[in-house]
Amino acid sequence: MDKKIFVGIDGGGTKTTAAAFDAYGRFLASQAGDSVNFCALGTEKAGYNMKKIINGLCDKIGTDRFCSVFIGMSAIEDEATDEQLSSLCGGIIRSDFIKMNSDLYAALEGMCESGECVFAVSGTGSMAIAKDRNGKIYTSGGWGFLLGDEGSGYDIASKGIKAAVRAVDPGGAKTLLTDALYRYYGVNDLNGLTQVFYDPPMERSRIAAFCEAVCDCAEDGDEAAVSILHSAAKAFSENVNLLIEKTGSKILGIYGGVFEHSPLFVDIFSSYIKSGTEIRFPEFPPHIGAVIAAYKTAGAFSDEILKNIKNTYTDGKRNEQSC
Repeated sequence: MDKKIFVGIDGGGTKTTAAAFDAYGRFLASQAGDSVNFCALGTEKAGYNMKKIINGLCDKIGTDRFCSVFIGMSAIEDEATDEQLSSLCGGIIRSDFIKMNSDLYAALEGMCESGECVFAVSGTGSMAIAKDRNGKIYTSGGWGFLLGDEGSGYDIASKGIKAAVRAVDPGGAKTLLTDALYRYYGVNDLNGLTQVFYDPPMERSRIAAFCEAVCDCAEDGDEAAVSILHSAAKAFSENVNLLIEKTGSKILGIYGGVFEHSPLFVDIFSSYIKSGTEIRFPEFPPHIGAVIAAYKTAGAFSDEILKNIKNTYTDGKRNEQSC
């Protein structure tokens, strides 16, 4: 039996997911763990988390030697340097081939499009990536919550929080967001809210989580919330449309918590996207996109491999969950 193992890893900002497949594209096992974002955690902590994930995966598949590994990494925006690879994976991952690029690159691979394609992510942050017919990669956004991230969970949540607070001031426009804000953070008034937000300063991810409440208020017809979704979607779509025009793509993939949890936001965002563009969720999640990239890195990808990935991944995951 051919023991060549191909591994894809999605190193997101809050969690990491890895999956292993054999030489024929058949699913073997997956392993989840904490973030390996070395910019946010530092190299030592990120390496520790990576080691736990790899050890868990190796225990399941019975080997610690791989043919090819591809890591989609939230800490970088382009292909990793040798130094970055070594500092994160040195002494942890034993593989003939190993590459690391942005997590958005791995997500793009999950679209399974050989030609032009654009991919937009709206989670805690937002960013878009595109591939032209020659395989050249372009990106837009991803500058973080201080410099951009239009259309992200943080962007929507922060606007929703401010609208909720303004509504309490004399003459402020009433909105469902105010009561939603109090309920979400477990306070009764603005005095309690300021303590929750500033003592100590609230983590960005916890602020961004309020996006779901903003979307719920919009679904209930709240004018302020609907306006916020339109503003965020329009700003994000401008970046995405630039990539569509740059590459001539007719396909746009969307992914991330905001898109997944708010059909209304998807509809609003889609209304701002260039006419004639097919908008859909990716065929595979980012860690499986990373698996596809691992096969390509080793020159082992084929239509048969892709067919087997499609046929065995869902069944394999179901079997894992039932154990």
